[in-house]
Amino acid sequence: MRLLTIVAVVFFLLLGISACALPEDFATPTLPPPTSTPTLTSTPIFIHYTVQPGDTLWSIARKYNIDIEILVEVNELEDADTLRIGDDLLISDY
Repeated sequence: MRLLTIVAVVFFLLLGISACALPEDFATPTLPPPTSTPTLTSTPIFIHYTVQPGDTLWSIARKYNIDIEILVEVNELEDADTLRIGDDLLISDY
């Protein structure tokens, strides 16, 4: 019987607390609407490529579907005509 009384008192206390309104300071904050739509950006992909016999910058760029200018820029090539077999190139899609 005593346990039932304690449970009833706790129940009514909780019921009374939950019925109380919270002050405005405790209100759930709302976020302002976004000012712009977020955009997805892609992370550049880098591949190491070893120059093979018969390769040219044009053929490598075509193989990886990138511009020759990007291939030259990424690899800091001073002369685009000086590819040598075994040279390592960095291929990037940026």
